Amino acid sequence: MTLKTIRNGMVLGAIAFLTIATAQAQSETVSVSIPFDYFAAGKILPAGEYTVQSGVANGVLVLRNRENGMSAMVTGSFVESNKPRADASLLFHRYGDRYFLSEIWTSPGSSYGLRLRPSNAEREQIAGLRTTVGLTARR
Repeated sequence: MTLKTIRNGMVLGAIAFLTIATAQAQSETVSVSIPFDYFAAGKILPAGEYTVQSGVANGVLVLRNRENGMSAMVTGSFVESNKPRADASLLFHRYGDRYFLSEIWTSPGSSYGLRLRPSNAEREQIAGLRTTVGLTARR
């Protein structure tokens, strides 16, 4: 290896360490009870007691079931509300008896949350709700 490659590796390692340390310092954990099975990060998560940890990385949250340890890492884009949320909350879309996690607001008093992109399973549910109406024109 060349000296330049070693130096670049050390610089990248230092940046990664500082990023992780900063993320851990800003990490927040919220506990929530979810009374139904739901879809998040492309998988079905069972009803139960969950922790939601923010600060892992920008726009990334980790949901962990406290009873069985099952977890999912979700990503999304930041969304702003006109008024601050009084409590942390998780918002779901419901189609029939299926629930899909759609937004996460982890910081009480904050106007910022995380909006998740609809998964393939949710897009399929939405497509299944659409009905086609055929009309016949007569002369």
